[in-house]
Amino acid sequence: MVVFGCGCLVFNWPAVYVELQKIYSIVTHNRNSACNSIRRTSKYLLDTPMPTSHDGRQKAHQPRRHRIAMVCDFFYPRLGGVENHIWSLAYTLLRLGHKVIVITHSYKFPSINDDENSNNRRQSGVRYLPGGLKVYYCPFLTMVDEVILPTFTVTFPLLRWIFIRERIEIVHSHQATSAMGNEAITYAAELGLASVYTDHSLFGFDDLASIVLNRVSLPCV
Repeated sequence: MVVFGCGCLVFNWPAVYVELQKIYSIVTHNRNSACNSIRRTSKYLLDTPMPTSHDGRQKAHQPRRHRIAMVCDFFYPRLGGVENHIWSLAYTLLRLGHKVIVITHSYKFPSINDDENSNNRRQSGVRYLPGGLKVYYCPFLTMVDEVILPTFTVTFPLLRWIFIRERIEIVHSHQATSAMGNEAITYAAELGLASVYTDHSLFGFDDLASIVLNRVSLPCV
């Protein structure tokens, strides 16, 4: 499932969150139908029991809570439109009762007051942001513009381990220029997980980079 989003053009955010929950339900249902054999072998990791009342009966009209992984190269401490979108979306879904984690790569802290030691500090490992948002800062090698080196092999063991550890159902990838996002959504297909892809940019056809990015995004449409 692909979603094209631009935060500056959307003003009715509550309606957007409701529609996104519907998308999560749709992709989960479709993936369940297509990958029954895979889900039977990993049922204890992927299936969420329906909430029950004190007398053991299932609650009527109880919305399903999903376990979602947001994956992107761009997140805090870097600041920008994609980063703010992921942050806002993750916190809103947490308030709605879903489990949400963010997976990105480790970041160097920017220099503060010309402090030489600040350049040696890195945001890495597992961190919790205020409000309970869990973020995995993975030790992947980065290239230009804080994008990791794309290999489609090196990142697989760690991302697979995170998906299994957190019992992820839905992998939500952001931005066409994010190598982590592109690799994660590929791994999700191999692992039988539902996936959602959000592209935050529109690219032209007047340079080679834009043509390549349009070609990469084409299979998601």
